[in-house]
Amino acid sequence: MVSKVSFQPRIIGCICLCMLTASTALADDPPESATSKFLGAVADRGNVSFVLQQASPLFGGREYYVSGEGRIVIVDIRRQPDGEFIERRFEMADASEETDKLIAMIRQVDLLSIPLEQKDQPRRTCSTPPLFIIRNGAGDVKALPQIKAAPTKEYESVCMAIAALMKLTRGKEAVYQGDYDTTFNPNGFEWTQPILAPGKKIRWAPHATPGEIEQAEQAYRAKVEIQLKQVQENQTREAKRRETPTSEPKPVDDQPDDNPQPDKKP
Repeated sequence: MVSKVSFQPRIIGCICLCMLTASTALADDPPESATSKFLGAVADRGNVSFVLQQASPLFGGREYYVSGEGRIVIVDIRRQPDGEFIERRFEMADASEETDKLIAMIRQVDLLSIPLEQKDQPRRTCSTPPLFIIRNGAGDVKALPQIKAAPTKEYESVCMAIAALMKLTRGKEAVYQGDYDTTFNPNGFEWTQPILAPGKKIRWAPHATPGEIEQAEQAYRAKVEIQLKQVQENQTREAKRRETPTSEPKPVDDQPDDNPQPDKKP
């Protein structure tokens, strides 16, 4: 018969081993990121929403409204050949797969903590800085600062992933098409109005007429001619300066003789 006492050391050893394993596992877990703390539990992603706005007063652009419950609204703004702007809106209410992936990506890169711009690299001149705002389930809102330089790889990857949502509109009929409405906010996104409204109220650049384009071209050519003429004058002046000696050389007789010779007798 095996004694019960012999099992006691084994039980104590197992308990100690379990405690050691658990403490090691906890020690290896990375600290929770600022983005995950702000967004809350992953299971509550349905209460998360965010907006990416990238619209230029010259070229137009897009606004992406994304809700964690699987709803996406895209506002597409384009300049027409006649200079007027036209707005198209698309709504998708069954895009949980896409919204889940985007929210998970935002958590993964820790969007609220990572550097957003490469300060040693300028932004593309034809692009406008993205305006990114995000809201958690408690109603707290954070707006990322607008960058003045090229975006970092992580930030650009997030913006590009959101911009790729436009593929969902292929073959889909717009729910609205008409004049650009600067007062529009999708249902559930009224909280964006104080942040987005100032940018929408900026006067949009007028479309130049053919006559204005020709006038600007002539003015540009005139400036180029003036600059070329100035360059030629500078080159001529420099050439003359190099040809004209700054001082005349001294006569040979006036120069000291380093090796004087004695006078010869007649």
